[in-house]
Amino acid sequence: MKKQKKVAQPRMRGMRILHQNYRLTEYRHFDGECTVTFNIVSINFLRETVTLAITNRGKISVVEYDLFPDEKGEPYFEYGPDYTRIYVNEFEV
Repeated sequence: MKKQKKVAQPRMRGMRILHQNYRLTEYRHFDGECTVTFNIVSINFLRETVTLAITNRGKISVVEYDLFPDEKGEPYFEYGPDYTRIYVNEFEV
């Protein structure tokens, strides 16, 4: 009898997801000086990461952030020097 390989279960499995199609959804965040715009490029729940296109002060960059579940199971990532929680479920089309 062959042993089956154990597959690592993602920590995000119990997260509350309000809408499944996140691609190119947008969120605007005021960081104290200017408005920063986030667009979701992709979410990988197995690696627990979100890839974002960020427009900040006229410059566009693509950055990957780690996702964390909060107390209610909603996914968020931390942004900026004060580690502001930005929730994935607050992004809009």
